[in-house]
Amino acid sequence: MCECSGEAAAEVVQLERALGKFRHVGRAPELPSNFAGGDTSQETLGSARAWFFEFAAVAARCVGGFFVVDGLRVHRN
Repeated sequence: MCECSGEAAAEVVQLERALGKFRHVGRAPELPSNFAGGDTSQETLGSARAWFFEFAAVAARCVGGFFVVDGLRVHRN
């Protein structure tokens, strides 16, 4: 089962036997060429960059709003 040196632990052997029925048999499925997400075109990078800056702007507004509300709360007391 294991191509390691030494004896396999009894628990490991038992676990391998129990999970052996889930072992994949046969060829791996063929995936489409664009599945790996290796597309690094400028259009894709530009949209990712735009999404990041949009997210950063929203996060900055939330943090700023928190400080304003917290400041008003402290000022009132």
